[in-house]
Order: sequence, then structure tokens, then C-alpha cells
Amino acid sequence: MIKGIRDEKVIERSEKRVVLEVFIQDDCDYFDGHFPSFKLLPAVAEFTLVEKYARKYFGVSAFVSSIPRMKFSSPLLPNTTVLFSLAYNSDKKISFDISDSAHKKISSGSFCTK
Repeated sequence: MIKGIRDEKVIERSEKRVVLEVFIQDDCDYFDGHFPSFKLLPAVAEFTLVEKYARKYFGVSAFVSSIPRMKFSSPLLPNTTVLFSLAYNSDKKISFDISDSAHKKISSGSFCTK
């Protein structure tokens, strides 16, 4: 468990898709030391969370073999409720979108696992 990230709430779930709601508090471990005067969640932390949820809900390997697409559109700020939308296909590819509660896109991308 990561301090400052509440357990996810499943909004939608099927065999190949999951939508999760997650509240990220201002005391989240990932904010420590990253722009102390203007906290934002580092891109690597966003990806780490996506990978964690992909393992949990799709049972995929923790090994990422390639990242063909990744885009960070808006900063993820403290005390924000975010939606993680993940989809899994038969080629072991995970596609994801992260947005805030107003559906403003924060980041998106895809990666492949072994």
C-alpha cells in the first residue's frame, strides 16, 4: 500500500476492461521531493499505478517489454480524484487513460507485457 493513495473503487469491470476511481491525497509518498513548492505526481508514478492495476485486474506480468505510446497532457495534483481506464487485448497490450473527475485527460498510453 502506498501512503496517500486510497484503495481504488471499481466503477466498471469486464474481462478486458476496468475503470477505477482513486483519490490521491496531498500526503502521497509520490509527492515527496518532487517540486516541493508545486506538488504534482511524477509521470513515472502515474505509470507505476497503471502497471499495478493492470497486474491486479488482468493478471499480466510485471515485466514491461515495450511502451509504444505515452502522453502526459495535464499535471496530476494533490487531493484529486482520478479515473483510471484500462483495457487489455489478446496481444498482451494494455491501453490506458487517466482523467480527473471532470473527465479532463491527465495522461494516456499503451504498453506491452511478456
